[in-house]
Formats: sequence, C-alpha cells, structure tokens
Amino acid sequence: MLYSMLNPTDLFKPVSRPAGSAALRLAVTVALAALATVALGVVAIFAGGSTGGRAVPASLVVAGTAVLAAVQVVLSLYLYRARTELARRHAEIEGMASVDALTGAASRRAFECQLERHVRPGAELALLLIDLDNLKSINDSVGHSVGDAVLRGTVQRIQSCLRTTDVVSRLSGDEFAVLLPRAGDGDDLEVIARRIVEAVQRPYPADLLSCTISASAGVVMMEGETGPGELLRNADVALMCAKRQGKSRYVLYRAEIHSSEVERIAFERDLRTALERDQFILHYQPIVDSKDRRILGVEALVRWQHPERGLVPPLDFIPLAEATGLIVPLGAWVLREACIQTQKWRTNHPSLFKDFLLSVNVSARQLFGTQLQNDVVTALNESGLDPRHLVLEIVESQVMTDVHGALRQFAALKEIGVRIAIDDFGTGYSSLGHLQDLPVDFLKLDKSFTDNITESVKSQELMRTVTQLSRALSIATVAEGVETVEQADVLHNLDVNLCQGFFFARPIDAESLSRMLKRVRRLPEVVPAARGSAPAAGGGRINVALPKPTRVAVSPLPN
Repeated sequence: MLYSMLNPTDLFKPVSRPAGSAALRLAVTVALAALATVALGVVAIFAGGSTGGRAVPASLVVAGTAVLAAVQVVLSLYLYRARTELARRHAEIEGMASVDALTGAASRRAFECQLERHVRPGAELALLLIDLDNLKSINDSVGHSVGDAVLRGTVQRIQSCLRTTDVVSRLSGDEFAVLLPRAGDGDDLEVIARRIVEAVQRPYPADLLSCTISASAGVVMMEGETGPGELLRNADVALMCAKRQGKSRYVLYRAEIHSSEVERIAFERDLRTALERDQFILHYQPIVDSKDRRILGVEALVRWQHPERGLVPPLDFIPLAEATGLIVPLGAWVLREACIQTQKWRTNHPSLFKDFLLSVNVSARQLFGTQLQNDVVTALNESGLDPRHLVLEIVESQVMTDVHGALRQFAALKEIGVRIAIDDFGTGYSSLGHLQDLPVDFLKLDKSFTDNITESVKSQELMRTVTQLSRALSIATVAEGVETVEQADVLHNLDVNLCQGFFFARPIDAESLSRMLKRVRRLPEVVPAARGSAPAAGGGRINVALPKPTRVAVSPLPN
C-alpha cells in the first residue's frame, strides 16, 4: 500500500488536482508511513522476546524506527516538490502551445479546441478567415523584422474591431482566424468583416518604412448540423473567392459559392492534366500588309480541346493558368509547337514564307521568370527556325509593372535574335516616352484604337500620331481588331503598316491555314486603288527592314 501511494511513476503523470488536495495526500502518506514504521518496531520487540532469543534493545528499535520515518518523510517531501515542479512546467508548456509567441494571439491548437467547444446545434457561431495579401513582398523588400512588426500590428488592429467574447488566432504565417461565439445576424457580421479589412490596410507609421498591407477575408455563419471541419472549409472557400475577386475585400459564404468553387477546382484539375494529355491545339490568325493585303505572318493562339466541354476559349482558362503558374509550361509548349509548324511551312513552301513572321504571346510570369530565354532557345533549336522570324508579344501593362526588369529581359532576347512586340499598346499604362528606351520592333495597337476609327476624328488623329512616331523610331505598327471594310479603308489611308482582325481572317488551325496559303498568299483587295498609295517596293512588305540574317549562336542556357 505504501508503494502504491508513493509510486515514482506518478511523477510523469500530468497533475491536474488542486494544491490543497496534493498537500492533504502528502500528509496522509507521511502519517501512514510513520505508523507503519512504529508498528514494525513494536513487532520486532515482541518478536524478539517471544522467541526466547536475545532481545533487541528497545532504544535501538526506537532509533531505527525514527531514522526510517525521517527518510520516508524526506522522500515524500522530495516527491511532492518534484511533482509540483513538473506540474508548473506542464502548465507553462500548455500556455506556450495555446498562444502564438510572435503576435500574442491564440495559437492554431487553441483555435481548434475553441472551435470544437463552440460548434454545437443551434449555436450562434461565425468564423472569419483572414489572409494578408502582400506580406511576402514586405519580407522580401524590407526584411522579416519589419514583417514581424506588421504581423503584430495586424493582430492589434483585428482585435480593435472585435468584442471581448471574440477570439483571434494566428493559423499560419500570414493567415488568421476570428471566432465569434455570439455572432448575431449577417449584417453585423459583414460590418465586422468590413472594419477588419479597412483597419488592416491603413498605412503603418514611418518607423515601418510606411508599409502598407491589405487583407482578404472569408466569412461564414454556422447553420444546422455544420461540423468544425465543414465550417472551416466553407470559410476557406469564401476566402479564396475574395482573393480571386481582386483581394482587399471580404466575401460572405453562400451555397452557390461552394458549387462554383467545386467546379473551379475540377476545372483546374483538368487544366493541370491537359498538357500531359495533348488537349491543347494552336490556331493561327493572319497578319496582313495594310497596303496590298499580303499575308506577312501569323499570331499563334492556344485553344483547349476539352473532352467534355469542347473547345474552350482562351479567356476561360488563360487567367487560371496565370494564377496557378501553369502558364509557364503551357507557354513553352506553345512556343515550341508554333516554331515547329512555321518551319514546316517554310520548308515546304520556301517562296511563300521567305519573310514570314510568327508571333507568340509571352505572359508576365514567363517574361520575369528564369526559363524564358532557355525556352526560346530550345524551341528554335528543335524547330530549326531562324530567330529573326520569331516575334514575342508582351502586353504593355505587364511591361510597365517593371520597366527595368523588362529592359533586361528584352536585351537578353534580342541577343538571341528574336524580335519584340508590345501588345495592347495604348491601354493607358504607359507613356510614349518609353518607346525610345524599349528595344521593340512592333507596336500592336489596342482594339480600342480601331473601334471608333471610322466615326471619331480624334481617334484618327491619335492613330496617325502614334503611327508617325513609331515610324520615326523604326517601329512597325499593327492595328488589331479590324472587323469592317470601313475600318480597313481608314487604316490604309492612315498608313498603318499591318492589320489583324476578323475582317481579314479568323484564327484557324494549321491545316486550314496551309490550304489558304497554298491557294492565295494575298487576301482580297478591299481598298480602292485610287485612294491609297502604290504598294511599297518588294511586293508590299512593311517599311521596317528585317534584321540582317546573322544568326546568333543558339545553345541551351544554364538554369
């Protein structure tokens, strides 16, 4: 019994009893130990006398009993202090596990426990998931110490928008959760969410280098028999929806959001496997000389031949490919396949494709990534296409996000020998002054230039000004979105170099384009000859001379 009461293995068991109970247990243990010791001494005295043997002196028995009792008392006190220290350390560890050390907010473990405790049928419970939109850029630009200060400030700002009963937790590096046990109605919840989003994005003081940060939030209210996992999942769905809508906003979860999110996830899954299953195809849209309608090149446009959805237009999957990073391998595939097809045309019909140009779109992820130069070189090597026949198109707005970075990339690409076009030029993101610095060969004027060209004198003068400036800088202009004979007529008289649009030809597959080019290299004349100038020398080629066919050594670049 004594061993069971002083079992040393109890030292490793967490202590949850109050201190008074432990002290009482110690007192009882010591008293029982002393009584047991005295009893053993008495038994020893009587046993010695009754056996007729030599009697043990009573003083010696008493002294031994006292020593044994003292040892047991000391041991009991030691065990008590050890258990008390272990209990204190256990409480400290429990406290550390329940609080985020950096921000002072509740930890993920504490959040999960609180969520489990509050989720019950009929509870008025709401959950907000909050994600900081640009913390990584702050860490990368000004350092993690500033990022940590921003995190602490973010928690304080979130707490300032909450009630005393609400709990804010830090789930991961830049993700937070807010649990509202008495949520009220949806209107109150939206007010809280709006306050949090607005509070987080307020500028920080000067000692944080005037850092600004924004937050997206997903909001969900508990309904029916919703469990903790489902509640968290629904909040995450709303959060992802908020980020896709442009960030720095909140979205209240609804059932239809979940349905669309499930469909989007399935769509993304199909997109990830489409390249492996050869579901992408290329269509080509002719680019023609505005003077004599001679086809001078094509733009390669990717299409997705989905096994169930049919032919998926680019606007339905390119943004998703951009967001997921799939645009990089997809862009490399487009580049390689288009170069191979163009070289086939040049080999089979050398007279028709002597100065033929192939335009391929390049995304921002490709332009500012690390693989573009290597992808271009690989495509040229595998196809055998001369670099001077390849034109890489980059959207103007993407160039303007990092002009210096674009200049570096353009210079490297020009070393390979390819040419550069600025796509959607004139959408308001740049000034014409950048043209003297950018080593570009073509300006593809945004469709908005063409839309009003037949009705607005200002649009015509603007087109004329851009065309004249481009010509002075030895840059050819391409008018996009030409859909009517009237537009083609005006562009011809404004001396725009090249045109592209449905009026001349829609994007078609490689086989159809091959048949068209075998049949006719020049599209039907629509501009009265008396109203235009005579075709340029050389069969109506563009006024900007092609680069000399000096081939830069093309070899794979190191990663």
